[in-house]
Amino acid sequence: MAATEGQVPFSRSPSIYVGDLDVTVSEANLYEHFTKVGPVVSVRVCLDSATGQSLGYGYVNFNSPNDAETAIETQNGSVLKDKTIRVCKVQRDPSERKRGANNLFISNLPAAIPLQMFQAGFANFGPITSVKLNSEKKYGYVMFEKEEDAKTAVAEMQGKTFDEESFSVVETSDESKKITVEHYKLESERKEEYENTFTTLYVGNLKLDVTDDEFKAVFEAIGGVSSAAVSPQPTVAKGERVQTKFGRVVMATHDDAVKAVADLNGKTDTPIAHAESEEGKLEVTRFLSPMERKSIAEQAALKQRLEFSKYPNLYVKNIDENVTDEQLGELFSQAGQTISVKIQRDPKTN
Repeated sequence: MAATEGQVPFSRSPSIYVGDLDVTVSEANLYEHFTKVGPVVSVRVCLDSATGQSLGYGYVNFNSPNDAETAIETQNGSVLKDKTIRVCKVQRDPSERKRGANNLFISNLPAAIPLQMFQAGFANFGPITSVKLNSEKKYGYVMFEKEEDAKTAVAEMQGKTFDEESFSVVETSDESKKITVEHYKLESERKEEYENTFTTLYVGNLKLDVTDDEFKAVFEAIGGVSSAAVSPQPTVAKGERVQTKFGRVVMATHDDAVKAVADLNGKTDTPIAHAESEEGKLEVTRFLSPMERKSIAEQAALKQRLEFSKYPNLYVKNIDENVTDEQLGELFSQAGQTISVKIQRDPKTN
């Protein structure tokens, strides 16, 4: 099929995308890793414009499209600086990258499935652009060149699994072994879906002696409760030194969960809230998925980096080994407000 005007056909492009890079990987490291495949014209590691730190991905341009294809076949899943990297064709149409119609998410995979066997299970449906596998968490991604091939894979792989010995694709009647194959959803789509269907709640700032029965009773007064449990170990409340506990509740319906958040979040006169922490307020929120928690943490870290990048940094040497971060900060605070203070120490001797 002819390429759209202005686009280079996937199969003839001499360029590859390299993702999941360790932040310490340099362009020299990238060049050295791929030059064993064939002559490399140029490499680029993409950097954060504000901090200069690696964004964890880059591009390699070969002389020959054949070398690019060989690199994808042989180096996807290879290790660079102790981290498994992802190597795939460059998707030049940004609208296609964002839309994700060609991209599939596959879960409930057998443990330790090899990347090559995982890719082979989908190769018959059409040309594949990218494959990524997390065998420890038993999920992966497959991106096809054509949307039609992705749709066929979704339909044909239902009710299938990978044999745990040969890792070939086989039919199975065991529901616990069936893999789930679905179109990849953007983070915004997943968030909207969670917000419209969630039943699981996170409950924070619980008193230390609250029992599961006492905890459950508060939510049963709101609606049906499928399960409720309090954490066995205490935690330290945010911004405080007071120990509290947290809990998890699964409400019977989404409407019950929404009502529980509305009625109980921020409430002070409950028998289960810790009176000496967070002004005695109960924290009741939708339970966040691991991906959401990771995204929030990454956004907070980026915001902090951008904030710190606005301020000048000072390098201080000849510091006595007994000086602490707090003492150094106190000294420099005499000259003005300090944003952060950190003494670099030997990790082995401190």
